[in-house]
Amino acid sequence: MARVRVGSAGVAAEIQDTPEHLSYSQLTMLHPAYRYSCARKWAYKYRLGLADETSAPLLMGRAFDEAANAFFRARLRDVEPLEAGAAALEVGHNSLDSLLHEAPLSILGATDDPENRIGEYLDLLTAALAAFLNTEGKREAAVVQDRHGFTIMLDPTHIMPVVGYSDRIEPDGTLVDHKLTGSPRWNKEGEWDEEWVAERRDQLLVYWLARNAEEKRTGKPLEPPLNGRGRLVVTYHKLGLLKPQVRVYELTLSLEDGGQELLARLALAAQIVHEDRYPARPGQACRFCSYLGRCRDDEAARGRPFFELVEVPF
Repeated sequence: MARVRVGSAGVAAEIQDTPEHLSYSQLTMLHPAYRYSCARKWAYKYRLGLADETSAPLLMGRAFDEAANAFFRARLRDVEPLEAGAAALEVGHNSLDSLLHEAPLSILGATDDPENRIGEYLDLLTAALAAFLNTEGKREAAVVQDRHGFTIMLDPTHIMPVVGYSDRIEPDGTLVDHKLTGSPRWNKEGEWDEEWVAERRDQLLVYWLARNAEEKRTGKPLEPPLNGRGRLVVTYHKLGLLKPQVRVYELTLSLEDGGQELLARLALAAQIVHEDRYPARPGQACRFCSYLGRCRDDEAARGRPFFELVEVPF
C-alpha cells in the first residue's frame, strides 16, 4: 500500500489494494443502473479504507440476519421450531445489544436515555423476528449462508471473481433472501416498488449465476437442484410502527430474465475497478453517503463546484 496525499485537505492516506473480488453490494455502488450508486463512494470505502457511517436500523438489520440464520441452522440440526426460535432470538438480542453499545451514541437519535432507546430497538427486533418466523418458520432449509462464486473475464490476463452468500437454499433449490427494512417496499394498495425489487432480484441472480456456472463446470446436477426460482422475504418494521409486516415476492431467475444484463453490469463494474478511475455521481447517492463532506471538499480543491461534476476521475 502506498501512502499519498489525496483530496481537499491534502491529508496523507494509505491507498488500499483493490478487493480480490466483487460482491453484489459493491456492484450497486459501482454501476450507474442502481439508484444510489456512486463509484467514488466505492473508492472512499475500498481504496482509501475510510469508515462508512452506520445507523441503528442498519445494525438491527445485521442482528436480524444473524438471528434468522441461527434459526435455520438450528432447524438443520433437527432442533424443534420453538426451541430454534428462542435460540435465534437470543442470538439476535446479544448481537444487537453489543452492536448498539459499541456504536456512537449519536446513532440512537436525540435521547437523554440511551439505554431505554436500546431497549426499544431490542423490542423491535423481537417483534420483527416473531413476524418473520410466523411466515417462514415452517419452511425448510437445505443450506444456510452458502458461498457462491464465479469469474468475469475482462481480457485473457484479467479475471475478476464475483462472490456472494445466500441466506438460504430450500430443498427444492429455491434461493431465498431475507430483508429487514425500515421503509415499506409496497404502497397502500399492496403494489410492490418494482425498481427496489429489481435491484434485489439482481442479488439473487448473482447466486443463481454462480450455481449455474458450477453446474456447467462440473457437468453434474447440483444438490439442491438449480430450479430457477427465488424468494424475497421482506420484513418491514421501525420505531413508531405498531405491528411489523412481512411480505414475500416470488422471482424467476435465468439468463433470459435479467441474467445476461447482470453479467454485463458486473463486467462494467469489474472494468471500472481494473481501470482504477472512480467517477462521482452527485444526486440520490449523496442523500445517504458517509463521505459527502469529504467529497465536497475534494472537489473544492480541484476548483469545480461539486454539483457540476460529470465523470470526474477519483
